[in-house]
Amino acid sequence: MTQTDQAPIEQERPETTTATARPSRTRRMVIAIGATLALVLGAVAMAWQPWAGLPDGAAFAVGDRAVTAEQLDERVETLRALYGVVPPEDPAALDAFRRDTAKSVAVSMLLDRLAAERNIVVPAVQARDVLDRFIASRYRSRAAFVQSLGEAGTSEPQVLAEITRQLTVGRLMDSTSRQVRVSDAELRAEFERRKDTLGVPERRTLRNIVVRTRDDAQAVVSELRAGVPFATVAARHSLDGSTRRSGGLLGTLSERELAAPVAAAAFAVGRGELYGPVRGKYGWNIGRVDATEPARPPEFAQVRDALREQLRTERAFEHWRSWLGRQIHEADISYADRYRPAHPEAPPSSDISGTAGVR
Repeated sequence: MTQTDQAPIEQERPETTTATARPSRTRRMVIAIGATLALVLGAVAMAWQPWAGLPDGAAFAVGDRAVTAEQLDERVETLRALYGVVPPEDPAALDAFRRDTAKSVAVSMLLDRLAAERNIVVPAVQARDVLDRFIASRYRSRAAFVQSLGEAGTSEPQVLAEITRQLTVGRLMDSTSRQVRVSDAELRAEFERRKDTLGVPERRTLRNIVVRTRDDAQAVVSELRAGVPFATVAARHSLDGSTRRSGGLLGTLSERELAAPVAAAAFAVGRGELYGPVRGKYGWNIGRVDATEPARPPEFAQVRDALREQLRTERAFEHWRSWLGRQIHEADISYADRYRPAHPEAPPSSDISGTAGVR
């Protein structure tokens, strides 16, 4: 059996399914951005007369502002540069992508107008601060950031414009949901309903070996059952370069922090027992449970504040989508046939746990 230095661990990023992390105003802004897929439009719209029909070459219009197909294509390139969004190659999927993109840009233009009507302005210094923090967290230096922008075909002013748009939409969302409240009775009821997801789940300290084939895995099991130390077998055979030198130690993890096939096997045996062979994404896994920590049920006092904020965030999001749907319904948005979305008056789809946006 051969080894590699960078074979991945069969481990997932933990999902945020509890109320242990307090959502912030920025979190609520991120949800709003996920609902609108805000784009860097700049001055791309042209004036026209709505009663005259869409002008030639227009993809859609919002009020008296039209966006041409060429301008929309430019916005797709901006999406590619800033977010890595790549149009699909399949014709049917590409058609849906084109229609969804037209709708997202149209809604973005509408939100620009609604924010302006409410005199919502984001100071340039705030957008610059967000950008500086973004650069510090993602790049070795500002020079590396500037270089990456050139390679992506975009510029720092475009990035700043996008950040400003996101922050503006976040403020707009906040302005529509200030009255959202969660009563003590509602909080207690939701605690009882969600109790199973709010506690600390069972966690296990695991060691794991990844090999290429099932025959290799059976050979590893034979060595372990013959009494060869786990660390020795891991150092000799494991493909996982990140744990091989630490005796295959994965750490102390909950079931949801592991990839599904390995998680099921690792949590089906007792302490000190082997699990596997089980096939995962990166190979065949054999492991051992070194220790277990039992699940701990939640206490209302410990999760109350975070749960209240989580519920308020969820309700604010639903209120936002309802409000946004009414604004879209009342707006004068026209699409060319080739760009008309399947549901033009529905808010853009999103996931409340979405992670895109400025943090």
